[in-house]
Amino acid sequence: MGCNLCHPLQEPVWFSYYGPIRQAEAADAINAAIADHLQEIGQSNIPIRRVVASHLTVPVALNNPAFTEITDSTITVSFSSASSGKITLQTETSSETAEYGVGLQSTQEFKRPIDDQWTLKFDFDQINGVTCRMYTLHAHNNQDPTVVDDKMVIDGVISTISRVFRQQGVDGDDGFSDGLCLICCSETASVVAFPCRHCCMCRECSERFATMSSHCPVCRAPVTELIECVTEENSIAAGVIAE
Repeated sequence: MGCNLCHPLQEPVWFSYYGPIRQAEAADAINAAIADHLQEIGQSNIPIRRVVASHLTVPVALNNPAFTEITDSTITVSFSSASSGKITLQTETSSETAEYGVGLQSTQEFKRPIDDQWTLKFDFDQINGVTCRMYTLHAHNNQDPTVVDDKMVIDGVISTISRVFRQQGVDGDDGFSDGLCLICCSETASVVAFPCRHCCMCRECSERFATMSSHCPVCRAPVTELIECVTEENSIAAGVIAE
């Protein structure tokens, strides 16, 4: 029993199911129901692009969330690194640097900048030609900072990191660390939702998802593009894709 003000967010999609039934037949029934539903509501048609990785390396990675503690005067950055080095938080009006060591779930506290645009820079001993990682962050109207740009210095050349494959959480587990598609739970996940960068779908499920929804199935953030990640040998990427 409920009040008149309580309504479901979305009406369920019903389809006939007469079990027991083979997996392929069940999938066909679901796909047919989805097709009928899409004819009624229209399709979103999010573009899916195939990206070949030229570099697969993660010398330093921001945990999720990167800023584990934010106050009016300080911020705490949480990250993991395979090399020791220096971390710098700088803006147009301020700069603060500290040293860090190798480890997981490392933290560093900084004074909170007053500017809206921040640069979080990691300088470390060279790893496979990589010497620096730079994040550009935006913190407008006292909101939590978000990553808007991501660059890496490789062999002296600044490369823009366009996508992140399988971004891990603070505990090293992103909720589907077995690498399976979050939708079908049987195929390997190889498609990244952008701009949130969650790798959670296989190619086949991403094609259906692109016509059904415009929100990431992990975090519900709006999705503007889907990226299928492959290496130069057409195998699944397991790191960061740099262009």
